[in-house]
Amino acid sequence: MMPDYRHDNPYQLLLATALERQGVDIVFPSGYRRMLPIFRACRDHSPVDVLHLHWSEPFSKGKTWFRRAFYWTKLLMDLWFVRLSGIRVIWTLHNLMPHECSYPQLEKYFRQRLLRGMSHVIVHGRQSYQDVIAVLSCPADKVTVVHHGNYQGFYPLATLEMRCESRGSLPVDHRVFMFFGIMRPYKGIERLLRAWHELQPENASLWLAGPCSDPVYEAELRSIAANMPNVRFECGFVPKDHVSRLFAGADVVVLPFQRVQTSGSVILALSFGKPVIAPRIGEVPETVGDADALLYDAQSNDGLSSALRRALTGDLRDVSVSSKASGDRLNWGSVAAKTNAIYSAAVSTCSRS
Repeated sequence: MMPDYRHDNPYQLLLATALERQGVDIVFPSGYRRMLPIFRACRDHSPVDVLHLHWSEPFSKGKTWFRRAFYWTKLLMDLWFVRLSGIRVIWTLHNLMPHECSYPQLEKYFRQRLLRGMSHVIVHGRQSYQDVIAVLSCPADKVTVVHHGNYQGFYPLATLEMRCESRGSLPVDHRVFMFFGIMRPYKGIERLLRAWHELQPENASLWLAGPCSDPVYEAELRSIAANMPNVRFECGFVPKDHVSRLFAGADVVVLPFQRVQTSGSVILALSFGKPVIAPRIGEVPETVGDADALLYDAQSNDGLSSALRRALTGDLRDVSVSSKASGDRLNWGSVAAKTNAIYSAAVSTCSRS
């Protein structure tokens, strides 16, 4: 599997662990080489049957149009050598396009060409399945939906003791709303803060937790929230144990995306059985399933505020139960079985050819 993002996101670790239980030997190559890094990594760990590519961004970097085109060309050549050596290449397309893309036409052009060389493509939901066929012109028989698994068992169980510790002296009926995840402009955090300011709820708090790599953007968020009561910032990497404490203390998770395909934050909220406020875009409706009472129309100017008001005054117990059930169905055993079947089919096709 490449690239190795296990340090930043447990998704790959959970997937690899589930696959290993089914007898698949998974290797994450370390280090980076300038020339043909993927092909050379596969050669170093020979024999390799399948290369599972997850994100192309580390190999298709570059801030200018020319540099990005150059690195994309290098990536295509690298994977050509991989295929030439008899290794089948599977690509999990986590996002149709990068969230913050300076050259969308260039990105689309090279992604279409990358798809041509894939043995198979994995997406996380029906919307992505339709988009990769319609937008990137990928043949339908080359694409399979394999849902993103949950995070149950990876983080410590959220306990009542953690809830009391996280909430401190807040009253029992005080409702805590939380945004959790990497803070980036496309996630709509500024809009959330402005909606919160307009509502000015008296018996509720808003927590913002997660890393922000752009100090200018972080300063902008802090400036918006400067005179707002009951807003708590935790900007920075959140340790594993503290993730559980935060979710134990929160009542609702708010993720007001402007754009989204698959959201690990939505799945994390469901894994803790928390109601989710989010727009009905991307894979969000399919992921939350029956726990959709607080989803809103992304095109509505009042959609986010209306969802916040419903969550401030409504009974959240039924939504919490539905959220837990939606998280339960995203089990890694099923994810691994479907992924392993794709590997086996690709290897079998290679053997026959």
